[in-house]
Amino acid sequence: MRKLMKYSLVITLLAGAAMFSSCGGTDELPNPDVSIDPADLIGQWRAVSQAYFNCPDPADDQINPCGSGEYCVFLTFNEDGTVTEEDIATGASQSPRYTTSSGSLSTCLTYMGCEVWAFSVIGNELLLQQISGNDCSETLTFTKVN
Repeated sequence: MRKLMKYSLVITLLAGAAMFSSCGGTDELPNPDVSIDPADLIGQWRAVSQAYFNCPDPADDQINPCGSGEYCVFLTFNEDGTVTEEDIATGASQSPRYTTSSGSLSTCLTYMGCEVWAFSVIGNELLLQQISGNDCSETLTFTKVN
């Protein structure tokens, strides 16, 4: 009976370790197996959420859905290398230039400032994960409009 209990304990510990080690954290960059073709960015994207994590103060870790606080934008990536940022609430917009390279996106937007983001497109979802920037890590999620 003791031997069976030891084996059960070992199997339980191994299964638990496998479960936790196989789960990717939210602080990982987008999966390189998903699309990083800059042409996939072209079109209009509506903000879905903004997530802050790994902040110096854990109380600042949060997910803000579009419409909460100040965050809610449309981004339209144009073939001419500009991206139009339109605030959904106020209608204010700007069209700075953007560049892409090896799955990263660089641009200067009103809301986000000048930053470098890892990007991935999975179906109709665009993920922008902050590479450079502030104290907290930030991930923006968008859904394709057209």
